[in-house]
Amino acid sequence: MTGVHVHHGHFSSRDEVLDEIRRQGWWPTTLITPVSGELPLHTHATEVHAYVLEGQSWIRDGVTGEQLTIAPGDKLVIPEGVVHAEGATTAPMLYIVALPQPTTQKEFLRMQRADDPAAAAS
Repeated sequence: MTGVHVHHGHFSSRDEVLDEIRRQGWWPTTLITPVSGELPLHTHATEVHAYVLEGQSWIRDGVTGEQLTIAPGDKLVIPEGVVHAEGATTAPMLYIVALPQPTTQKEFLRMQRADDPAAAAS
């Protein structure tokens, strides 16, 4: 299983992001995360592509253990079922999130604990 991928400097405008998402046939939504501490290790039931528009933080790759920085212009790819944890933030972060099918924010943000047997089965 591959881990989390961060593509630094992947884009320079919102239009570039939306064009890429359209070409992939995926579905865009916006996400603003508040100031918060580090989240626990977890997984998601679908692959997530997140394009950082504002704010800086890091993500811990549960496969490699690496702490990867993320900043505006970066594209973050979290494959389905990959264990990871978003880092602490000191200011809100703004993302465009791309998903392979239309999904409510409540559904795609629902975290499966990394130690949950149901997460391992996905």
